[in-house]
Amino acid sequence: MSLAAEPADPWYDGVRRSTGFAAYRRPTEEVPPHLQPLLERCRPYYDTMTAYRATGAPG
Repeated sequence: MSLAAEPADPWYDGVRRSTGFAAYRRPTEEVPPHLQPLLERCRPYYDTMTAYRATGAPG
């Protein structure tokens, strides 16, 4: 029995072909106006979690 779900198979294929992580590139598109209230509600949580992000830097 396979543990991987069929819809994820294309994603796993991409992972198998990858050779590492690419450098972060900031998105160029703006948040649509109708989603701005949601962004503002989520921002404090995002900012809190940012302190725990993986940076790749030692220590």
